[in-house]
Amino acid sequence: MGEERNAERGAIVAHAGMGRWGTMILSDRARPLRFAVVGGTAGVIQLTLLALLERHGWPALPANAVAFLCAAQVNFLLSATFTWGDRAHGVALQRRWAAFHGSIAGMAVLNMLVFAVARTVWPSLVASGAGIVAAALGNFLLGDRLVFRGRAAGRRAAHDRADAA
Repeated sequence: MGEERNAERGAIVAHAGMGRWGTMILSDRARPLRFAVVGGTAGVIQLTLLALLERHGWPALPANAVAFLCAAQVNFLLSATFTWGDRAHGVALQRRWAAFHGSIAGMAVLNMLVFAVARTVWPSLVASGAGIVAAALGNFLLGDRLVFRGRAAGRRAAHDRADAA
């Protein structure tokens, strides 16, 4: 399929036949694009599940909660394998999962705070957009620097020297 997972490092390794676009989409520079695609996918999943659950008679609040929780699991899986799939995964899956959910919970609070403050001067939709942007930026930074962080440069260099030996 044009890529394989390096079992030792957990990284996505591009094959020569993958082509320029495949190599570009898996590059570090394209990580924000991959983040946006994954977040958009999770959003569509949440909205689709919400609509389906409500159509089957679920009340809106529990339906949205279940839809959000399901979408969050898909988001974690895609984030771990696609958005940050090139990062070494020295941290146990359960710890990354907990850190991921802690970060999205914290950013949900940030989203609401930004909305509440922005709503005092802007219309609701603009204020909500500001909250979404703040939470998305926070989630990207937390994912990049905490949840799916790469190895520290010194540890990476030491590991690379050990590999070469």
